[in-house]
Amino acid sequence: MELARLLGLEETKMATEQEKHMLRLLIPLAKLYTAKQAIAVASEGLECFGGQGYMEDTSLPAILQHTQVLSIWEGTTNILCLYVLRCIFKSQGKVLDVFFSTAQVSTNK
Repeated sequence: MELARLLGLEETKMATEQEKHMLRLLIPLAKLYTAKQAIAVASEGLECFGGQGYMEDTSLPAILQHTQVLSIWEGTTNILCLYVLRCIFKSQGKVLDVFFSTAQVSTNK
């Protein structure tokens, strides 16, 4: 939800510099997480149907194939990690400062 809030602020040009840094860090992490979770969810859904879930005449195997391709389209794990590193270096570490200060505030609540 935090990512959606940050995207909304960025779209309306109301984001602070700290929020922009946080957004740059969270976007590739969200892409990675959702792509990996989609595979797990589709696989579990397929298993729920047992042997029928693996039959090609249902659309379930195609859904699993599409989720597996999602992680390739959004960027492989290595590419997304390189993007995060590039964000860190480009901001001269400010991205990490914002991330850790936000995490610290969240844990103190």
